[in-house]
Amino acid sequence: MKNNYSYIRFGDFAEIQPSIKISRGTKCGFIPMEAVNPSCKYVYPAEEKKYDGSGVKFENDDIVFARITPCLEHGKIAVVKGLRENKGFGSSEYYVFREREGVSYRDYIYYLAISPIVKGNAIVSMVGASGRQRAQKDVIENTTVKVPDLPTQKRV
Repeated sequence: MKNNYSYIRFGDFAEIQPSIKISRGTKCGFIPMEAVNPSCKYVYPAEEKKYDGSGVKFENDDIVFARITPCLEHGKIAVVKGLRENKGFGSSEYYVFREREGVSYRDYIYYLAISPIVKGNAIVSMVGASGRQRAQKDVIENTTVKVPDLPTQKRV
């Protein structure tokens, strides 16, 4: 069976920081950085909190990707699960990745995110004060990834 691979910018393959609306005062799942276990693919809300307007918003099946040192180096990257009403929020130190319909599959994005291709490029892009460095979104968006067609992504 022949696989069709293409080279694409990660930002064209995965939606980065998708727009999500949560009204202030809405109670929803909260996922702090401490809840992300590098040895687990999935992360579930640690608690329900009222959204106060701060933090990164996400939905079930989105991927949270730590953007700050040392969390990124430790592999704090996970697929969000278990949100009531499909909405939640967490640390402002996450980037959120989401599949693009007809282009990418969530699990394949996750595997790219934990790979040296995306994670490694993000780590070397870090800037800021020592101990509080952050990965640069534009570097992640512009990272070129080699991806198979959608049916192959789903089989992987």
